[in-house]
Amino acid sequence: MAETEAALSQARPYVAVGGLVGVVVMLMDNPHVIDPLFGSSASVHVFFRAALVAAVVAGLLLALRARRSTVKPAGRASFGSLLAALAFVGAWGVRMAGLSEAALALCGIVFGAGFAAAVIRWGSAFSALDERVALFGISLAGVAAALLKLLALALHDAFPFTPSLVVAVGLVAAAVVPRSTSPAASPVASAPVDRAPFRVLGAFSQNWEIVVGLLLCAFISASQWGAHLTGASIANNPGPESAWGTATGFLVGSMLLCVAVRRTAWRDFKVVYQLAPLLCVASLQLIWFFGALTGTVGRFAFSIPLGCAIAIMAELFWVRLSTGDDASLVATWGVATAAFATWFFAVVEVWPWVGDAAMSTTAQTGMVLYLMAVGLVPVLRQRRRGADEPTDLARLQEERCRDLAERAQLSKREAEILSYLAQGRSAPFIAEELFVSTNTVKTHVRHIYGKLGVHSKEELLDVVHDVR
Repeated sequence: MAETEAALSQARPYVAVGGLVGVVVMLMDNPHVIDPLFGSSASVHVFFRAALVAAVVAGLLLALRARRSTVKPAGRASFGSLLAALAFVGAWGVRMAGLSEAALALCGIVFGAGFAAAVIRWGSAFSALDERVALFGISLAGVAAALLKLLALALHDAFPFTPSLVVAVGLVAAAVVPRSTSPAASPVASAPVDRAPFRVLGAFSQNWEIVVGLLLCAFISASQWGAHLTGASIANNPGPESAWGTATGFLVGSMLLCVAVRRTAWRDFKVVYQLAPLLCVASLQLIWFFGALTGTVGRFAFSIPLGCAIAIMAELFWVRLSTGDDASLVATWGVATAAFATWFFAVVEVWPWVGDAAMSTTAQTGMVLYLMAVGLVPVLRQRRRGADEPTDLARLQEERCRDLAERAQLSKREAEILSYLAQGRSAPFIAEELFVSTNTVKTHVRHIYGKLGVHSKEELLDVVHDVR
């Protein structure tokens, strides 16, 4: 019985995050699948406009309040997702009762704030999980969410409310809270608030390829949303074929990540973090060269790489932003949620005024600049590293570092950082090599200093060279 409860407790975080992923998958291309719940695109626009604004405000407020708290993150996530579910169903009640748009906007505000709180709290709580396990788990959640959307699309004609039901069920699933072992048990809510800005900057600077690539995908999705909500003309009309295509692409992308996690040695997995965003954006740029893809097959084909790119970069983004032992993860997730909601809202509102041609040109230009930057930055980094490259270390020094790590009972990550410190590497260099923020590296360095009883890098090097 105890083993069963422990297994369920470990599975619940993935069920909860899977629910959030399911909501995103259902709504990522355009909101036409939930029109039956709201009655019209105009009502959808009122609801989600208010929801996006509320998500921005909620994200910033939670980021500013990222400090020590006695309330568990998972508990707040549960409360937020339940509020979002009630608000989503409440929108249907508002329509049936014939209430004003103000009531619908109020439901949207509650939905946006609740959903943002759930994303922020579960995102920060994931830091308690092993990175590889977390990535495999969220990839499996993506597979399940994509299959569920395909099923909902298949049933849409016979049962128009099926997609809306899936969204509501996903929000309820995100309210699942572990009873014992929980990601909320990590030190996510205990770091000083003055470190939060550094953690936020470090998280985004270390993962800028994924962040910018995901923003480009969000730009395309938001353009489709803008076209649907306003009824304006768009080359790649976001119809049912697009929904099928993005769901299929999301399924393929999630499956590819599952295979990569299982088949790739984790020490080599940083190549996936580097190449995946590049390949995703390159595939979008490549298919854009074929011009406006019209017709059922064309719209379906165009949407597959978009769904695949969203899946891969969103899942990598979730795990990369959730790694580390810094409590300012709540601030990081708050800023990320507010930034993406602001970006999506801006594109949806601006698109009808600018038009399809200008927005398509903007998207293509952005992708070209992104590909150039991704190709150029590693070259510049390599030149900088070459200028600072020290002489090769002897095998004896590596053995001394391992011996010292065992004696001081350093963690695996601390032992790895100790090896870099013994080579004279700086914190920014180590952060780039290990794909963590500079602030996280500095935290580990302070832990190493404390365990070894030293106060500076010079003293640390003396200790390393004195180990017998």
